Amino acid sequence: MKTEIVILIISSVIVIIGFGIFIKNQMLLRKGVRVLATVTGNRFDRSEVTNGRTINTYYPLIEFTTEEGGAIKGELGVGSSFEQMVGKTIPIIYDPENPEFFRSNSSGVLILVPLIVMSLGVLGDVWVILEMKGILNILI
Repeated sequence: MKTEIVILIISSVIVIIGFGIFIKNQMLLRKGVRVLATVTGNRFDRSEVTNGRTINTYYPLIEFTTEEGGAIKGELGVGSSFEQMVGKTIPIIYDPENPEFFRSNSSGVLILVPLIVMSLGVLGDVWVILEMKGILNILI
């Protein structure tokens, strides 16, 4: 029973985090300014997975100009397994009240990722509830 409660709490927190990200992104979509950012470089990150496999991730470093003419430099929070070409333009969306807050203007980043996070949390909650009712008997 203790394991079920812990999983239920963790799953619920995941739902709340996903919902918070979803709401924040929806507000950005509603009031954000869409511009093209220029890739100025890539930050390289290497991670090792428990099975000894190495994952290389490149995070694009970008620069864009706000509507007011201010130059903003930053890093996109979503990386990929390949480097973005320097000079390439990437559509982004930024908060006009806080131009340092920007995201890739992609429905995958702004909508799909938070929905996947929330879905995983809901799946965990449903699984634990079914486990507690005796419908599933997976946990020991």
